[in-house]
Amino acid sequence: MKMRIAAMAGVAGLTGMLALAGPAQATEATPAPKVAASGDTCLYAAGGYACFISYGDKFEVGDYKADGLRVIADWETDYGRSGECHHTGGSGTYGICNYDMREDSRVRFRVVLRDGATGPNASATAWTGWIPIG
Repeated sequence: MKMRIAAMAGVAGLTGMLALAGPAQATEATPAPKVAASGDTCLYAAGGYACFISYGDKFEVGDYKADGLRVIADWETDYGRSGECHHTGGSGTYGICNYDMREDSRVRFRVVLRDGATGPNASATAWTGWIPIG
């Protein structure tokens, strides 16, 4: 996992975004990885995926189907915080949303495929179980 984080840190222009008012937008579109790193929790849907990376409190959201839908990691914590990490980079790319979560808590998420930022959900996976953040 550390090698993957280090490699991703080297991608020019890749910066995290905080969810303040509205959905977080995944940063720069980059080629999608083929395998999740050890220690990440990933969930796959028909057209995309989302992974929670506990080291750094990040979500990686990727698209692997040219269907015009955005891929979203819809998440919530056990202390009442929630948000959405949107990826609009297109098929074959992924992005990262960086958050600052309580390290002594847990998060769960699901993958949503949606037509636009506020359009109807085309599909959604079931929620993951609760995942330790820190």
